[in-house]
Amino acid sequence: MAIHPQRDTAEIAEMRLSPGQGIAGWVATHGETASVDEANTDPRHTPLGDKKLNYHIQSLMAIPLRVRDKVIGVLELVNTTRGRFAANDQVLAETLASSAAVAIENARLFSNLRERTEELQMRNDELDAFAHTVAHDLKTPLALVMGFAEMVRDSIGVLRQEEVDLYLNHIIDNSTRMNHIIEALLMLAGVRGSQSVEVEAIDMGKSFTKCSTA
Repeated sequence: MAIHPQRDTAEIAEMRLSPGQGIAGWVATHGETASVDEANTDPRHTPLGDKKLNYHIQSLMAIPLRVRDKVIGVLELVNTTRGRFAANDQVLAETLASSAAVAIENARLFSNLRERTEELQMRNDELDAFAHTVAHDLKTPLALVMGFAEMVRDSIGVLRQEEVDLYLNHIIDNSTRMNHIIEALLMLAGVRGSQSVEVEAIDMGKSFTKCSTA
């Protein structure tokens, strides 16, 4: 990015170059500092910035922002007051670029960490809501199983055989219902842990019709 005190930095930030375009693109591709005394005579220079910002670039120095042997950007300095950049200018600029690269990378890492933390919190909230739903779905049939089992235990001596059969059938039906819920949970856990899941569109209207007529 080229910084000029008389230009709006927001306008400069909106400028985009294609990969490898301009001197900055060359520096990003080759990972080497480029110092140019006459930008207009350099074949790598693109007049895009000059035209868009209405600003004539004379001398130019572009330094790669490097983190762990990877170029993540380019720091570009333009138009030194002395007409051209000296060797000590390059040393200072490369030191600044090194610090800027570390700061940018740290900011990216912090941003990624914050996104991961927010995503983890969202998943924890979803898991908490899911756990409450599952607990409710299991609690109802379990209460029925316990209730009918207690009735059979406490009244086994006075119940007619058809009543015993009825209560036992209720116990079996609700136990089966709980087993289906548990099997569905295990299947869901298997799907979430799978690396490849085939997604297929379904007609919810037809599914709803089948459920309504079942």
